[in-house]
Amino acid sequence: MSEENKEVVREYYARVINGRDLEAVGEFFVDDRMVEGVKSGCFRYFEAFPDMHVALDDLIAERASRNLQDLIGQASAVINGTDHVVDQAQIDALMEF
Repeated sequence: MSEENKEVVREYYARVINGRDLEAVGEFFVDDRMVEGVKSGCFRYFEAFPDMHVALDDLIAERASRNLQDLIGQASAVINGTDHVVDQAQIDALMEF
């Protein structure tokens, strides 16, 4: 990921996610359906978690997809109050992007 791409990601999180600027979504996605889907999803998150703030401590750079897959494979998340372990099918689906 180039420094320019990293800056785009930082700007997206600053403006859309942390700044709650749903109108800016169209500046980051070109497909109208994607824009509306992201707006809708973000709106739901903002309603459910009004104090949510996302901090980007690190961005994974070039050629890190294998490291990301290993990390996700070992990760657990708390979803709806239960522990949910990410399985290989979920990892494979994420890696297709």
